[in-house]
Order: sequence, then structure tokens, then C-alpha cells
Amino acid sequence: MIRPFVKISLKQYKELDRLRKEKKESLSKLIREALS
Repeated sequence: MIRPFVKISLKQYKELDRLRKEKKESLSKLIREALS
């Protein structure tokens, strides 16, 4: 759901997206290490 009154700058969005990707990568790495 998109709230039009919540405005996020492109810079903030990119930063959040980058953090999310890093977290996703580290999570999959942790899972691989735990399974091996």
C-alpha cells in the first residue's frame, strides 16, 4: 500500500534499497553456512 503523503527522497530510497540488498545477501550467506 502506497501512502501518497509519505514522501521519501530518491537518496533515502536508494540507501534503504542498498541496505535491504546487503541484508538479503548476508542472510543467504548465513543460511548457506549453517546448512553446509
